[in-house]
Amino acid sequence: MSHAAAAIARRMPGTWTWPASRDVTIPLRVAAFAALAVYVSAAWLGMVAGPPAGRMLLLVAIMSGAAIALSVLGERGLARPVAHLLAAAVALLALGAGAIAIGLPAHLALPWHWGELAANLGQGFGGLWSADYPYLGTTGWTRLVILLGLPATLVLAMALAFWPSRGGRGEPRTSAVIVLLIAFGVATATAPPSDPLLSGLGLLLLLWAWLWLPGQDLRRALLGGTLILAGGVVAMPIGGALRGGPLLDYRNWGVSHAVGSAEAFAWDQSYGPLTWPRVGRQMLHVESDGPYYWRAAVLDEFDGTAWIQPDLTATSAAQLPQPTSPKLKGQRLNPDWIHNATYTIDRLRSDLVVAAGTPLELPRLDGLTVLERGMVLPSDDSLEQGDSYTVRSYVPTPTPAQMRRTPHRYPESLTRDTQITLPAGRTVTVPFWGMPGGETARHALAGSAYGGVYALARRITAGRHTTYGAVKAIESYLATGYRYSEFAPIKRLALRTFLLRIHRGYCQHFSGAMALMLRMLGVPARVASGFSPGRAETDGNYTVTDFDSHAWVEVYFNGIGWVTFDPTPPGGPAHSRTSGLGAPTAAPASQRGDLGNRRRKTNGAPGSGKVDPSEGTGSRFGLGTPWGWAGLLGGLLVVGVVVRRRGLRSATTSGPEAQLREIEAALARVRSWDVRGSTLLGLERRLEQEVGPGAAAYIAKLRAMRYESGDHRPPAARERGILRRELPAGLGLRRHVRALAAIPPWGPARRACKPPFRPAS
Repeated sequence: MSHAAAAIARRMPGTWTWPASRDVTIPLRVAAFAALAVYVSAAWLGMVAGPPAGRMLLLVAIMSGAAIALSVLGERGLARPVAHLLAAAVALLALGAGAIAIGLPAHLALPWHWGELAANLGQGFGGLWSADYPYLGTTGWTRLVILLGLPATLVLAMALAFWPSRGGRGEPRTSAVIVLLIAFGVATATAPPSDPLLSGLGLLLLLWAWLWLPGQDLRRALLGGTLILAGGVVAMPIGGALRGGPLLDYRNWGVSHAVGSAEAFAWDQSYGPLTWPRVGRQMLHVESDGPYYWRAAVLDEFDGTAWIQPDLTATSAAQLPQPTSPKLKGQRLNPDWIHNATYTIDRLRSDLVVAAGTPLELPRLDGLTVLERGMVLPSDDSLEQGDSYTVRSYVPTPTPAQMRRTPHRYPESLTRDTQITLPAGRTVTVPFWGMPGGETARHALAGSAYGGVYALARRITAGRHTTYGAVKAIESYLATGYRYSEFAPIKRLALRTFLLRIHRGYCQHFSGAMALMLRMLGVPARVASGFSPGRAETDGNYTVTDFDSHAWVEVYFNGIGWVTFDPTPPGGPAHSRTSGLGAPTAAPASQRGDLGNRRRKTNGAPGSGKVDPSEGTGSRFGLGTPWGWAGLLGGLLVVGVVVRRRGLRSATTSGPEAQLREIEAALARVRSWDVRGSTLLGLERRLEQEVGPGAAAYIAKLRAMRYESGDHRPPAARERGILRRELPAGLGLRRHVRALAAIPPWGPARRACKPPFRPAS
């Protein structure tokens, strides 16, 4: 017998125990956790169509790195408070990195964007209950909310399994298994796998490996594995015989934002979080000789911040070509631009009748009223599933040559289509394009909050001699120089911010900005909302879903009428679009894939043809490269060392002297203020006037603590956060970073120095 065989024989009478040394234990436990995490993650991603498998593997790698970091902390023998503090920092960093890895835009992880993040997450949660699974949406917050549930689950399970215990051993926790089992159950109940029995058996085997590795004897391991396999063999035929309808239907677990099985839309522009439900439901079917925009509402009033619908009564839902002179009786319509289309409502519920172009004959619908904003039905008798109607419409699709030849003289009835209400409440009527005069309107626009937008519109159209040339210049400028993104920040003057600062937005931003600039130049323009053409079927008809909800621009041309232009880049969720250049065309159905990839291919930085790889997937800090992710994983370990050296302390325990010194340094770094020799009362008044009430209130509390009698409480953490946000307001990202470094959340460092402020005289 060989020496190896003899050694094995000597070990057989007892139990054969796997090595349990530190060198083997941590790798085995992390490997078992990673395998189980991959399995649960794959089931979770089954809830969305086109799951990002590569991102999922990257997420598991981040969680594995965090598990190693927590295990090392448990082996270091650190004091319990220090170990727990470092472990919490590692878990939070893993959560943020995991969320970015799965698709969260990185800038939303920054504290000053958390309000926008919360609003978008709330909108995304609202779409969960009305969605069909696997979720077919390729953009929007509902899909992202589903994906973000995965890093949250894995971080919780990882922390429970590897959290450093008192003795530093960190044994596997049953609670971690429970978390992963709940996640797996939710995923498989929402989107059942093709073979649930085999899926469940695989889960049991991975749970067996997790509970067994390391340190259990081989005899118990083989017995446990045999029992699991035997149970699976017995359960498979029984489960096959019981297959049928679901015992619990997730569709009845919550209340949908939809009305019954239908969906309703609010067409006014707000530039905030998208509240349109987009889950792939079919809204209507259209029998038409071509793909057109199916308009629901006309938005031809700009109230100073946004485009809204008017409530004026009209003789037609939209204006037809008007004679340029009162002596002319009418304008002859081009018969090639008159079309009949039949609309059959599916899951749309609307009191506005959807139709292409300008209706020439009203559909036979009871209670129909014609307003400037569209054809309106009574609220208790709106369009709903099964309704069908035919509309004969005038839909001009002129060539560029036809639009260039149109005369400059507009009919006076279009004067209100060049009106703009400024934020101060003043309404300005801009003279028509090419007409003399208009100094008063120009001065009003240049001196308003939109002065920069007016200057941009004039610069874009400089040297353009025709209305079409000006329109096309602005459309091309927006479509090629700006990026499609549903994560645009929420601002009061959103269109100004979109045009002059962030250069990214969605269809409301693009259409609203183009119409606003055209009106500033005297070109009659308005915004229209409804649906883009939809998907062309084999019989030539069109299927329109809630993905096709859209906003575009309509521009009036003399002798032609209102012509559609669309400045939104092709990366938007409306997967078909038309333009003012001749006949419209619809994108093929194959383009309904990963709109995030399409967005990266088409939307470069303003004024360049470079591709921005971050847009749509969210990373703005080079996290798409292996080196970037390697740096993040290394950061999981470095953060512990940095935090330990700095020592996290509350702002309320450092005393007013250190806080005053901190404010002096912060004002110098963020605002370039020299406050040496100032009084606290004087500084408080200056902050009230130039920064904000929160910063002034923070100084007032410190002044009371230092100079007034009585027991005064120090500023709370919430007030400290307000000070940190107000100091760099309006000064750009760099100053925000400086403010975060100058006023860190854990409080000022302990400093022994003279106070910077002199007593009040």
